[in-house]
Amino acid sequence: MAITMYKAKNSKVVSNREVGQHRKDGWTFKPSKTELQQKITKRKPRATLKVKDPIVEPVVEPQTNIDLPGPEDFNLNIEE
Repeated sequence: MAITMYKAKNSKVVSNREVGQHRKDGWTFKPSKTELQQKITKRKPRATLKVKDPIVEPVVEPQTNIDLPGPEDFNLNIEE
């Protein structure tokens, strides 16, 4: 069975009998990446959004006065 072997930018198909000798000479089973390929495959950092002085609105308390009904608000005529 033939195997493709790589050395720098070269590649060749080698029979099983010659694989050992080619490995000793520096041939590999995977191609080496060139400098340009390594630059392309590097991950770029994600861009993050930076907020400059966020606009914060002040919290305004409601101005309504709520008067809850108490016992003096009811006209209770209790006769015993």
